[in-house]
Amino acid sequence: MTSSEKIICRVAVWYYRRMATMLLLTIGGGGWFFYDGKFSWPAKNVVYFAKKAFNSGGSGKSWPEFKESSSKEFKDIFLDDQSIDLIRKAHSDGGEDQTWLEFSMSTKGKSALKKVNESKAKDAFINGQKRNVTWESYAELKNYAKDKNAAIQGGAEVLNQFEGYYNAFTAATAKRDWAVYGVISSGQKGWQVKSPKFHSASEIKGQIIIAFFLWAGAFLILVNALINSRRVLIAETDNFISEKGETISFDSIYRIDTRKWEKKGLAYVFYDKDESSKKRAIIDDLKFVGADLILDRLKDRISGEIVEVTFADQKSAGEES
Repeated sequence: MTSSEKIICRVAVWYYRRMATMLLLTIGGGGWFFYDGKFSWPAKNVVYFAKKAFNSGGSGKSWPEFKESSSKEFKDIFLDDQSIDLIRKAHSDGGEDQTWLEFSMSTKGKSALKKVNESKAKDAFINGQKRNVTWESYAELKNYAKDKNAAIQGGAEVLNQFEGYYNAFTAATAKRDWAVYGVISSGQKGWQVKSPKFHSASEIKGQIIIAFFLWAGAFLILVNALINSRRVLIAETDNFISEKGETISFDSIYRIDTRKWEKKGLAYVFYDKDESSKKRAIIDDLKFVGADLILDRLKDRISGEIVEVTFADQKSAGEES
């Protein structure tokens, strides 16, 4: 390339890749926060109240009593009629005895069924649901041990039989367990959470605000990328044209600072705009392909100061890192 040849540097593909990555992160991040605030967290609030209502029903509290105890949290968030109906159903279900399916899927039930015949355990459960049948009368009818001491005296097989059938019999009148109900009987997705978390209205609103801030940032990144796509760096015989379109004569340049060139690909060109104004232009080697050629031409042509990295600068940078 001759010294009189015009050098034109256009935006590098790498720059667009970086902008695309930032766009994906801001748009995706905004979507994540928006989904949490609009859908996920309100749904989790329903699960939170459902479990709370379920436990309240299991403890014998009425629905009005539960609503009164939760009135402050209810007022803080919006719950539609469908959600209220689900929570009320959970309250009603919590006051009922567990089903055979729930018992068989519970930890206690699985342990019992490892020891005894499943159909006989289910028969014990069904008889346990009859309020007029006692374990003693049922055990006598089925020839099972009536208590643990008698079972121990009968040996390991009799003990296993007693524990399995007795647990099935007594489980019939036990209240439903949320850990099993949420997974098996509720029919609702996401109700298997053991400890649902409550999210206040301000927390939900905050998620949506963050989402819109991220999307606004994505819009600015897109606009900036479109603007930069039209920019070029040009070095003519006697002039340097910055990416902002400013024509800078070589004679007006009084300093070039290249101390950040090696690590960040940045050089700063200081020049006199007029008698009362001094300005700075940037040569960005990470944005423009061939920016090093322009920097070399400027360094060859200007009579001003060229600031480069010194040994002291390198030592100071090493100590900081």
